[in-house]
Amino acid sequence: MKKLFLYVFLVLFTMSCGGNQKTFSRQIGENSQSFYQGMEALHNFMLEDARSYFSDVLEKNSNCASCFLNLSFAEPDVVLKRTYLNQALSLSKENHPETLLIQNALKALDNTDLSPFNGYLELYKNHPVDSYLAAGAFRELQSQDKLQQGRNLLKQAAERTQKGHLYNLLAYSYMWYFDPITPEYDQALEYLDQYISLEPMLANPLDSKGEFYLNKGDYETAIRYYTQASIQDPNFEWSKKNISLAKYQQLFLDGNAKTMSFSSENAEALNLFNVGRWNLYNLNWEQAVSDFSNAIDLDSSFAFAYLLRARTNQFLNKEERIVQDDLDAAQSFSINASLEERNLIDAFISDNTVGSTNFIQLSEELSDKYSDDSLLAFETVFATISIVGPERVLERAKSLYEMNPSFTPSLNMIGYAYLRLENYDKAKNAFQEQIRSAPASANPYDSMGDYYLAVKNDELAFEYFKHSSKLGLSASSLKADSLEVLINKKNEKF
Repeated sequence: MKKLFLYVFLVLFTMSCGGNQKTFSRQIGENSQSFYQGMEALHNFMLEDARSYFSDVLEKNSNCASCFLNLSFAEPDVVLKRTYLNQALSLSKENHPETLLIQNALKALDNTDLSPFNGYLELYKNHPVDSYLAAGAFRELQSQDKLQQGRNLLKQAAERTQKGHLYNLLAYSYMWYFDPITPEYDQALEYLDQYISLEPMLANPLDSKGEFYLNKGDYETAIRYYTQASIQDPNFEWSKKNISLAKYQQLFLDGNAKTMSFSSENAEALNLFNVGRWNLYNLNWEQAVSDFSNAIDLDSSFAFAYLLRARTNQFLNKEERIVQDDLDAAQSFSINASLEERNLIDAFISDNTVGSTNFIQLSEELSDKYSDDSLLAFETVFATISIVGPERVLERAKSLYEMNPSFTPSLNMIGYAYLRLENYDKAKNAFQEQIRSAPASANPYDSMGDYYLAVKNDELAFEYFKHSSKLGLSASSLKADSLEVLINKKNEKF
């Protein structure tokens, strides 16, 4: 499902010609047709196409500042985004309005309190036929909590320019801010229908309408529109994922999902436990320990929470006594747990004692039994490449991602399996997809850093480790510090 951050990066900044004396002039040079095809693709969420169009222009004209600017909007990867914006700034003319927009975008990368939209409203006033400036002007008003004024601006601009993407943004201005059961939310529908009417050959209008119904819990209608979008454009990157997500969510809503339950009568403890598992699998280990600890505080007999806290502390190289105390507690309290939990606890302790592989084998059996359990399925691939081999990891991780595309850690395992097989292109693609799916998470950037280490590009590896460290992954800090020393030594030789 398309998220708010994508609009932040995609719909807001870009501007195009309007065809009269009020046209906004961009720094694009030749090949303007490909450039504006990229603009249209970008605003209609055809992101791969947009990146391809802008790259095509840059192959012929490497001085296209606007291409780099808009490549940054089509790229959630913050490291690449910063690279593109710096390149755009270096090529932009000093007194050109785009220069201020590039500077604001760069500042917003480092300070979330700053709005990257300052200046758009004023530019739009001077270029009222430019639908892309109108989108940015709305964003500037939105950042100032002037939402209704922004909606009025969008409506007038959409009626004036007859651009479908403005109706789409107008629809989302209701879908983002109102509960799906309210009449206000339903106001989005007429604008989505306008979008479909204006752009009948595009997939995104149908996909957006699918999201409208998904939010309302009407999964059958949502899936129907997602399917239509996929038929309209088989290469549209959202629809297949959204079909899988909608079907997966519907299983849980209908009570038909096959998942393994864990023994605790405290709902909040169970919720914290599952959040802890998510953080564990995303290598956010300090937070995972905190989550498991909070779950234990709420339910002091929560056996599996003790086990996973012990396991996470092992990854953190904590004292053996700390780990053993939790393992002892897990085994002691397992009398209150289900037979399956007791078996898993015993298997883990056995592996920890004699080096067997009982835990992963039992996890695979249970994952087959509870076929809709994403967290359990991930246990079959997590930290097991050396045990089951990269081919088995690929099989399990790909199957999990197809079932539940929101479970992005599976992409991480796919990437590392391909690294193990020395298929570096596929490894990079998997890590890149994880970053684009979860650009605010630290571990995907750390993994991309490992990829660049594997292909011996220390400079890019350093940039990814540095960003991962900034997002809070302590392991990345150590890697970044080591690489910085190495890079400095190399530079000293020259």
